[in-house]
Amino acid sequence: MKTHSATPLETFRTIGNKLYVRDNIEQVEKETDEGTNISYTADEYILPTNPSSDDFPNEELATMWWRQSASLSRRKFKIGEAVYKVNGTPLVELIEALLSGLPEPQKTVASISYNESNTFDRLDAFVVQFGQALEMSEEEVDEFFKFCKDEAWK
Repeated sequence: MKTHSATPLETFRTIGNKLYVRDNIEQVEKETDEGTNISYTADEYILPTNPSSDDFPNEELATMWWRQSASLSRRKFKIGEAVYKVNGTPLVELIEALLSGLPEPQKTVASISYNESNTFDRLDAFVVQFGQALEMSEEEVDEFFKFCKDEAWK
């Protein structure tokens, strides 16, 4: 179904027990006597609030939704980073080395984020920046989160 709006459209929006997913969002400009009129259009899909990846119209939207909703408890993150290895080195060692090499005040801010967080969200700036600093691809960071959630306990 096509949706139209005078304001920018979000990719994901939950209302009640439905998840509205918008794809192919486009800005449309139309010249009028009063000037330029801007509106937005998108393909809209209505899914259950806890969708599986098969519910999405394409893999890209399923991945975006997974990343937006992926969150780890402090315990799962800390156990996962102790066990998970990047090029043979435990992730915890890489993160601690990276923290120790930061200049102030970034070092203090990053250390607080790392040591005091109760949860680690996949799209949190700390997680994204450390993934980039460790030269991990988006998919590798996803793999780490999935590992922490499902496999680090085995």
